[in-house]
Parts: sequence; structure tokens; C-alpha cells
Amino acid sequence: HMGIGVPDILGTNSTFAVITDDTSLLKKTLSGGIAIKADNSEGENEFNSFIPGPKQLSVDNDSSRQGGHQIHIQLFQKEKQAKIKSEDISLTLSLNKPSEKVIITFLNQDKKPIKGQTYFIFKKMKPLILYVAPVGIDPQQPLWNITIPPNFIKDLHKENAEMRTIGWPSDTSALGEGIISSEDFMNEALNEMEIQEKMTIRAIQDKKKAFISTFFTATDRVSHMFLKDGPFYDGTGNMTSAKKGVSKKKKNTSNDTAISETPIVTIYKKMDTVIGNILKNLTDETMIIMSDHGFHSFTKGFSINTWLLKKGYIKLNDDNPKYGDNDILLKDVIWEKTQAYSYGTGQIYINLKGREKYGTVEPKEYLQLIQEIQKRLLALRDPEGNKRVIRNVVINLQDRWAPSETEIPSNLEGTEFFSRVPDLQIEFEEGYRASW
Repeated sequence: HMGIGVPDILGTNSTFAVITDDTSLLKKTLSGGIAIKADNSEGENEFNSFIPGPKQLSVDNDSSRQGGHQIHIQLFQKEKQAKIKSEDISLTLSLNKPSEKVIITFLNQDKKPIKGQTYFIFKKMKPLILYVAPVGIDPQQPLWNITIPPNFIKDLHKENAEMRTIGWPSDTSALGEGIISSEDFMNEALNEMEIQEKMTIRAIQDKKKAFISTFFTATDRVSHMFLKDGPFYDGTGNMTSAKKGVSKKKKNTSNDTAISETPIVTIYKKMDTVIGNILKNLTDETMIIMSDHGFHSFTKGFSINTWLLKKGYIKLNDDNPKYGDNDILLKDVIWEKTQAYSYGTGQIYINLKGREKYGTVEPKEYLQLIQEIQKRLLALRDPEGNKRVIRNVVINLQDRWAPSETEIPSNLEGTEFFSRVPDLQIEFEEGYRASW
């Protein structure tokens, strides 16, 4: 895993492909993926198709499009296998078994070869469903430098042939769309952790390294996708006793509590093993284990920008937007008539004169406005059950802003803190969160 920011060969965060002759799937708009037509005009078990290459995000299923990697697929019904052939590869796949990582070639607009790395999962015989993992940059012939020094990626790959260069290796989109299974997803997540463990230990053993940082993302991805099925989920959005919602019971030797061997339990046990193996390779070094955030289940999302719109704090070009409550797009905002907006997960910013490009709120109105928004948010109730939605709304600058201020305080003006910190931070009640 080379870091969260490394794109795939399409230049996206990660875009998978599914090759199929399922007409309903071909018509579907896939989140984070592209459905490609498998043409069987040569015979019932013979298909021609292609894997989208650079500049092919808008695929019209024309296999002659410049840049696509042409493939031929042959199905063997009795053996439940598929054979994939191209100029670069020849693979025989069994149902639901991932292929090895392979390198395939694309041509750019100048007909120059660009190499990428992917793997396949043969998911279904009829209709044909062939999953193609997001194509990463070839570690031996990288499209651009993704490590410093540039050749470092080549050295890593020589020792870890299965490593992937893509910054988002766990395909949450394909799992969410039902193209791959939970088992497929978990197998890849665990495999990525093992590869990353090897790379981390290799770096530790190189005593020339003064500082090593490694970022394991699998615990995050698995928690995002499976928290609702976890051993602590009681169906209401609350984290409760481990004894609720238990299926396949195992004994946790640390506290004798019955827990379920869910994907979340599996991934954290693996993380513990990885940390243990890394510790074994340390001598007098200091090791810091850090999490960038925690997790909690929720049952309802609150669209802050929708609320700000309905209360008159945001003005749009269209008073009757065609999109839903969760899709208030900042590009449609009339900033010269807007007082406040939300960006992030629970943060509200005042459209303040002297700070915002199109600021409308005078400094003398600032404190009164944020106190008004705070009061109205704290009064919110869920129409279903009359529950409180918001536990607290923190005013970040209240202690630094006197009610009599007519200008931005001199100790704040021009500071990075003032330019970045949200004016209000919402803390939600159990079971609620900011929607996105």
C-alpha cells in the first residue's frame, strides 16, 4: 500500500470494471465502477470485451475505443471456469477465486504503451459477471513517480510481487454495488495487510531509516462496510453489550465475553497480529500506534446544508432544487446572499466579511448569528419519537470575540487558525450523524 493519495491508471481514487452480458447491469450507473459489455457474437461461450484504459471514464461500450485493453473470454460450463486471453495474459479462473496480480498494457493518445496492474474475479457464469479490480500503476514501469527516491517502488515490488500501488486497495464501491462478495472483500483486505506488514518489517530491518510511518487502512474500510453487522450492534444505532446480536459465538480469552467472528473482529485480530510481528523486529526503537478516528453506528443522517437552506441561511440559484436533501451543492450557492454553510462532517462556517471571498456577515453580527444558529440546532427534535438530534454545538471562537467587536479581532485576522477553524462544531446524539 503506497499511500492513500495514489490514483489508479484512470486518474481516479479507484474505479473498478465489471464485464458482463447482463443488460440490466449494463444500464445501471455504478458508484465507483463501470459496466462493460461482453460481446458473444462469436458463440454462446465466447466473449470479446475490453478493460477501460486512461481517458476512458465515459465508456460507451465500443470495444474499439482507443486505449482499452482487449480481452477474449471463453467459458467452460462443465468445469465452471473462464479463460481470459489477451496480448499480455492467459489466465484460467474458477468461480469466486481471485486471479494472481497481472500487468496489462494500454495505449495512450500517442499510441505509447502504458502498463497497469490488476486482478480478476470470475463471479458468475450466466449471465457473465467478471470483476476487474481498479487498475493500479505498474510498480516496475510507473507512469509517474510515486515514491521517493523513484526506484524505491521497484525495490519494494521485487520483494512483494503481489503488492498493489493503488491508494484505495479495498474496493468498497464494488462491495457496495454487490459485484464482489464480503468474502472477496475480506480476502483482499487481509492480503493487503500481510503485504504491508512485510514492507514495514523490511523498512525496520534497514537500519538506515531514521523514521518509518505506515498507514493500515483495512480496519477503516471494514468498519465502514460491516459495522452494522458487528457484535455490538443492536439495530438502533447504539453500541451496546457484547452479548447482544451474537451469532457464531467464540470465547474472547481476554474477558470471557461471547463475541461474534464478524469481519470487524477478524480484521482487528489481524491488526493485533501485525502489530505483534512488527514489535518482534524492534530493538530500542520507539513505536507509536495511532488511530485517526473511531467508529460508531448510526441510523439517521442530518443534512446540515439542507437545514441551513430551509432556515434561510443559504440562498441558491434555484429556490426549488431538483436534487434531494442530502445533495445541497455549494456550486449552486449565491454567496452574496448566504450567511452560513457547512463543509465536512458537522462543521459550520459563517460567510464572514473580511475572511470569506464573498462574505456577507458583518463582524458586529458574527457572535449574534452563531448564537442564534446554535440555539436553533439544539432545539431540533426528530419527528419520529421527538428525540434530541444534537447533543451540543460548540462555538469555537466565543472566548476570542467580544460582543462589541465591529471588526475581526486583531489576534485572529490573517491567522491560519482563523482561516481554517469552523465557527460551529456539531456534536450529535447517539444514532445520528452528519449526512454526506
